[in-house]
Amino acid sequence: MAQNIKTGTGHQNVIEAIENAEDHIYISSPWISQQYAEILTEKNNDAYVELHTSNDTRNKYHKKSLETLTEQEETDTEPVSSKAGLATGTVGLLIGMASTLQPIPTSAVYVGAALVISAAIFILHGMYTQSHRWTPTIDELHIYEHSPYEKLHSKIYIIDGEAYTGSLNFTQTAVQRNVETVVHLTDQAHVQELQQQLQEIQLEKDTIPNVAESVRVKDKQETKNLLNPF
Repeated sequence: MAQNIKTGTGHQNVIEAIENAEDHIYISSPWISQQYAEILTEKNNDAYVELHTSNDTRNKYHKKSLETLTEQEETDTEPVSSKAGLATGTVGLLIGMASTLQPIPTSAVYVGAALVISAAIFILHGMYTQSHRWTPTIDELHIYEHSPYEKLHSKIYIIDGEAYTGSLNFTQTAVQRNVETVVHLTDQAHVQELQQQLQEIQLEKDTIPNVAESVRVKDKQETKNLLNPF
């Protein structure tokens, strides 16, 4: 049963409920304001926080929020293979160049050059395949592909056993200025059903370079090789 239905402006009560949460927060919203992303990060210290959102980085404000919700750990910032390759290639080149002045096979020159080329490959490989571990700053973060054909568009807020759903995006514009409809649910059967539906969302997962797919911050298992993070 709906305890309250409101159509209008001013839905700060949803944000206040999140700020006062003591046990759990489940949110689905395609867009998020950075200020609210920071609130979720802070609340993760004393409540379980799970967020479902989109990878719509064309929206610069949402992109900033995604950056707030993830952090990077570099596991190999200066690959040893690059240093070894450079040293080996340099020595090989010097040997090869010196061999041109001596009565020994000039094939040594080619060997030296080959070693230098190999060293360059090692260096480039090291630069562009450093292992980065991206983890969310909340307990669980699900990012979905924002495509023209299928996208996350549901707005759900489940906070300590109560739920809010309707048209309200998790953005300051929606909360403070837009005319939005929000249904407040307290009946546990309905709240649990809504939470179950949230867990069963079936969409293509994220393609954001610096957000691992459905990762958990507690076990930090996801690792990706990244070329162009934000």
